[in-house]
Amino acid sequence: MWLPGGCVDSETCQSATVTIGSEQYCAAIATTEQERINGLTALPPLTEGEALWLDYPVEGEACIDPTPQGYDIDVIFISEAGVVVASQCAVGVDSEVFCAFETADVVERLPAAYCEELVGSVVVFEKAEVGSP
Repeated sequence: MWLPGGCVDSETCQSATVTIGSEQYCAAIATTEQERINGLTALPPLTEGEALWLDYPVEGEACIDPTPQGYDIDVIFISEAGVVVASQCAVGVDSEVFCAFETADVVERLPAAYCEELVGSVVVFEKAEVGSP
């Protein structure tokens, strides 16, 4: 997993760019089961323009425990078709585990004002090419 370090455009992002509606994030990618379990606890705190993309091998139920990272986040559940199916907004460290069905990907980011309006939005994932800066 690579920490994006604040890059917010597809020209400089070394891992992946995630676009949700009109917002674009430079994202670290968690592709293995252990990386998904570790989640944000394995990374320094997110900054503006950064996200963690949890990439699941098959669409199904995804459950997120928001407590370990120690700060509030938005959690966005995305279907295999690239559409937001659920979102949990400004989830705090005292929140309980929550799940969403029909989930192929999850994006965790800092809280944003329009989080609750994301259901139905199209999400585009672009992994950086090998050898990119």
